[in-house]
Amino acid sequence: MAPLSGKTPPMLRDLFTSWPLVSVQMAEKLTGAHRATVQRNIDWMEERGLIREVTGQGRYRMWRIVETRATEARSTSDRNDGLSAEDIYDVLAARR
Repeated sequence: MAPLSGKTPPMLRDLFTSWPLVSVQMAEKLTGAHRATVQRNIDWMEERGLIREVTGQGRYRMWRIVETRATEARSTSDRNDGLSAEDIYDVLAARR
């Protein structure tokens, strides 16, 4: 798979470092990118071991960042920069 370029990879990186679990639908809503673009980027990141799928399902899958010592030391109070509980609720409500 070719290396990624454009604005979506950096936005996904920020999303994965801000939230403990990320779905394609959530990433689509919060980045403004198309679902196919988000899925392609997530597949690329997963193939390279940057993130891993944690639900084991075919649908409604969630991914999380692969923790390194540097990210494990980061406080959870630093997460969710600028996003509220209402934002995540809107994402989850849109899935229904």
